[in-house]
Amino acid sequence: MRAEARLHGRFALKGFITLLLPNGRKRLWTYAMNMSPTGLLVRSWSPVEVGSHVKIQAGKLPLVVGTARVQHCSRKGLTYRIGLEFSTPIFARF
Repeated sequence: MRAEARLHGRFALKGFITLLLPNGRKRLWTYAMNMSPTGLLVRSWSPVEVGSHVKIQAGKLPLVVGTARVQHCSRKGLTYRIGLEFSTPIFARF
């Protein structure tokens, strides 16, 4: 059994999230799975390169905006799970 390494707990979050990829021209439609004050896990049909920086847009989820770094991207079945670390944690925004 693995010990929890995260500093902050996660909570379920459901909704569509748009990621603007580094080239600025491509939008990736994703679905949010869970979130913490410092990051977000989304599900996507396409992979994103680990280490790249993306812009996050979520019309119906006002706290889920800004920029993030892709921490991991792993395939699960037909989709990819993409872990994002916010550039500015939510608690530091207000």
